[in-house]
Amino acid sequence: MTQRDDLERARLDAGDRRAWRRLLRGLKARDNTAITVFVGWMRPRLVRRFCAKGVVSADAECLAQDVLISFIWRYADRLERPQAIDAYLRLMSATALRRYRRDQARLGRLPTNIEQHVPAALGIQPGIGIDMRRLSHCLSTLTARIRGRLQKHFHLGQGYAEIGRSEDCTGQAVRQSVVAGLATLRACIEAES
Repeated sequence: MTQRDDLERARLDAGDRRAWRRLLRGLKARDNTAITVFVGWMRPRLVRRFCAKGVVSADAECLAQDVLISFIWRYADRLERPQAIDAYLRLMSATALRRYRRDQARLGRLPTNIEQHVPAALGIQPGIGIDMRRLSHCLSTLTARIRGRLQKHFHLGQGYAEIGRSEDCTGQAVRQSVVAGLATLRACIEAES
């Protein structure tokens, strides 16, 4: 990385429109300097996003690298606006994270408890404590099918249609059972508090 690359990344951080236009032109032309600046600027952000989602640091580096390489070779030449970069990368990051969690679950490396994801699903703020024993008790009141769907949706990141295909039912039925399960959990948690 050169001092010029650092300056260009600082301009991107500041939201300089000319810097964004130069970056878009460079990415479309597959210019090595623009690609280097973009990867150097975006990779730490993606790694932080993945680590915040519970991915191990080394795996987060690999996921970020895969997402950036795929982005540059698939979509960089189609970009018209700087806002599209973030939209593409968010979509690709979510897809990569779902694939990572699914693969980790298949290999038995991912814990199967969903207690850590339920508070966010219920809209409970992270700073507010929730008794994990109470949460476990409330989860045990749900049927195995609904618990499994909650786990697949919130822990593995699968969509309703994807869960429906794996269970041979419609995505709408899955969505309704997930919403009903969350309502039951919320009522149980609020009743015991």
